[in-house]
Amino acid sequence: MIRAVFTCGDVNGIGPEIAVKTFSRILKSKNKLLFVCPKNVFDFYYKLTKSTFRYKITNGNSFSDSHLNLITLPNVKLEIGHPTKASGKVAFHSIKKALSIIAKDCADVLVTAPISKEAFSIANIKFPGHTELLAKQEANSNYMMLFLSEKVKIGLVTIHLPISKVAGQIKIERIINAIDLLNCTAKRDLGISKPKI
Repeated sequence: MIRAVFTCGDVNGIGPEIAVKTFSRILKSKNKLLFVCPKNVFDFYYKLTKSTFRYKITNGNSFSDSHLNLITLPNVKLEIGHPTKASGKVAFHSIKKALSIIAKDCADVLVTAPISKEAFSIANIKFPGHTELLAKQEANSNYMMLFLSEKVKIGLVTIHLPISKVAGQIKIERIINAIDLLNCTAKRDLGISKPKI
């Protein structure tokens, strides 16, 4: 059984809608699913997508296997398509709450919906993306963003930089470090005994 906690992402973006549509598809499995989201945002997308799956609101201490477990954040004004200070704060608090649920051993997997870098900036949240926020949470300065598919696994040497600054960040040491990280991750986390990099 997978115990997964989902974040809502930026409530003015596509994240909550994607999450609710996903729950409609995967809730029939024997997985324990948790969703951190403002109740009014969840209600809006539940109705919009004509969802019928069962859910229950929980405080984050006990969870149901047969329902979506909704962990609510304070309601927020929706301004769909427009990053706002409020949407940046909600996205940030959704991630922090999800991480606290994992820290309490109530979930094994974190699934993040897209955030808005602009909304984070407006809300004065000093992270350009999930990767840096998660690295800070784990007190890890040696990390990498990965893209994974059945055919290829990609590790990025640079992330969240304007294209004009990328060339200046491509250093031999960074490339070697990225290869080492990718090799270690392939063996330890992805079960690839002899990675081809």
